[in-house]
Amino acid sequence: LLASAMACIEAYVHRIMGVRNMIDFFLAPSAFLRNKLIERGFSPDKVIHVPMFLPDAMFDDSGHDGGYFLFIAKLEPLKGIYPLLEACRQAPYVRLKIAGRADDIIAAKLPSLLPQYAEYVGMKQGDELRKLLLGARAVVLPSLWYENQPFSILEAFAAGKPVIASDLGGMTELVKNGERGILVPP
Repeated sequence: LLASAMACIEAYVHRIMGVRNMIDFFLAPSAFLRNKLIERGFSPDKVIHVPMFLPDAMFDDSGHDGGYFLFIAKLEPLKGIYPLLEACRQAPYVRLKIAGRADDIIAAKLPSLLPQYAEYVGMKQGDELRKLLLGARAVVLPSLWYENQPFSILEAFAAGKPVIASDLGGMTELVKNGERGILVPP
């Protein structure tokens, strides 16, 4: 509530000061975000779509199918962690590895929430994350809220892995249903 209140105050102060008019261009990493900004009154001439990218060194599809699905995100309700765990309960032989930072509330509940073949591996970066990606069958992003252009999707593609993602926001620009992965209802 406090963070929302502060963001609201900041937005009103910016509006009163005319900050938006002082900026030459706004960069949007997805067409989805560009359209949202225009819907909110930003000038179409000032909002430019520039997708994020990865350095060439990150591209490596030499991985194998380790038989597990990989969730890479902060463990929070909006990222869809609870529906994902429930889906794993309904498909009990599906192996899932979960990588990401967990807040104290979820971290305390996590041992009792994990289905039989799910494993929380903690926060991973660099070579450890790369190794997890290369061994995954696919990366899963079941977000319940708009995502702009998730870096985890770009990393999955760079590792030659398909993505199962919610049919929301900027994810639909990256994951072409049936080509690079599967889009599912949130």
